[in-house]
Amino acid sequence: MSERIDKLTYRIRRKWREHKEKDPSGKSFIRYVFRFLFYKILFFPHRFYSKGLETCSPDTVNIAVYLSGGLGDCVVGMRLLQQLSTLYPACRFHLFYKTPAVLSWVSEAVPAVESVESAELYDYFSRRLADCAIRLNTFVKFDLTRINLRKIKRLAPGFAERISISRQWEGMNRVFIDHHPTLDGAYARNAVALGWQRQDALSRQLGLPPCALTLALPCSDTKREEVAARFKRYVTVNTGFDRFFIMSTETATKCYPDAYWSGLVRLLKENMPDLGVIQVGNGCSYHIPEADLDLSGKTSLAECAGLLKGSLLHIDIEGGLVHVCASLGTRCAVLFGPTPPAYFGYPDNINLRDESCSECWWATERWMECCPKNHPENVCMKRLTPERVFAAVRAHLQEHR
Repeated sequence: MSERIDKLTYRIRRKWREHKEKDPSGKSFIRYVFRFLFYKILFFPHRFYSKGLETCSPDTVNIAVYLSGGLGDCVVGMRLLQQLSTLYPACRFHLFYKTPAVLSWVSEAVPAVESVESAELYDYFSRRLADCAIRLNTFVKFDLTRINLRKIKRLAPGFAERISISRQWEGMNRVFIDHHPTLDGAYARNAVALGWQRQDALSRQLGLPPCALTLALPCSDTKREEVAARFKRYVTVNTGFDRFFIMSTETATKCYPDAYWSGLVRLLKENMPDLGVIQVGNGCSYHIPEADLDLSGKTSLAECAGLLKGSLLHIDIEGGLVHVCASLGTRCAVLFGPTPPAYFGYPDNINLRDESCSECWWATERWMECCPKNHPENVCMKRLTPERVFAAVRAHLQEHR
C-alpha cells in the first residue's frame, strides 16, 4: 500500500510541475484532477461490483491477464494471446479490463479466452485462482509472486521457458518498465533500433517470432450493406481519439485539425464524385459536415468493423481503428504527429508525417495536451495539409475503381 501511495504522490507532484509550467494559474491542473476523478471513480460503477468466479480447471494453465490502454492495445495484446494459445494449447486466459464489453468483442477472436471481467477483480482472481498472472500493455510483465511453476512445467513446458526469457528481458530493460509510460518514447527508439515495432514487440520480449496480424474479429454486415446500397465504393475516416486518456484539454496534439478534415473530404468528393465518405469512430469525434454519412458513435464495434472491412481505404490518425484495420486486412492512410511511425506504423499502410517536426511521444508527460516543443499549436499535424494527404492517397484510390 505504501508503494502505491508513493507512486500516486510522485505522479501528482510531477503533473503539478508540468501544468504549472504551461499554466501558472493552475486551472489546467484542476481540470485534470476533475477528469481523473471522473474516469477513475464516477465513470466506472463496476469498481464496487464483485461476484463469485468459478474455480479454474486443474487440467489447464489458467493465466490471469490484466490489460491496460485503449482499443489498439487490446488488439495488439490479443494477437500475442492468439500466438501463445496456438503454441501452448494447455493455456487458458482470463482477461481483466476497464471496459469488459470492448475487450469481449476483441477476445472473441481467441477461443482460448475463458472469461473477460472488470479490472477490479484482477487482484482477487490472480491471487486465489490463477496459475500465472500477467500485466500486458507496452510490456509483458509476469507477476512472479503469483505463479504455479510446477503445474506450468507439467502442462506447458514451453510456456515456462517463455517466462524465463521474459525475466531475462525484464532485467535488461528494467528502467523502461519501472518508468512506464514516461519512458515509452525512449523504449520505442530502442525497439526500432532492434528492428521491432509495436505489433511484434510483445512477442519479441518473449523470444518469439512476430505474431500474425490477422484476427478473426466479429463483424456485422448490417451497416456495411446500408452503405453499399448507396455507394459502389467508399472510404472511412475517423477524427477521434482514445477518450480514456485523461487530459485537461478538449483535443489532443495527435489530432488532425477540424478544418483540415473538411478540406480533405472536399478534395475527395471533388476529384472522385462516385466515392462515398463514411465517418466512423466513437461519439467524441469531430463531425465532418462534408462527409456523406456520419456513423461515429452510432455503431457497435462489430458494425464498425464490418464497415472497415468493406472500405477501400481508412483514413485516420494513429489509434485503435488502425490496429483493427490491420487485423481485417484493410489498408489505412495514417496521419502521424507526435507518435513515431517507425514504431507504430504498419508497412502496408500509407504512413504520413512531416519530418521537420514530429515524434515527441512521451517527451513530456503532457505530450497529448500541449506541444513538448512549446509550439502554440500542433504544427506536426498542421503541416500535413489536405493537399498533401490527398496527393498521397490518390493513386491507391484510382487503382481500385
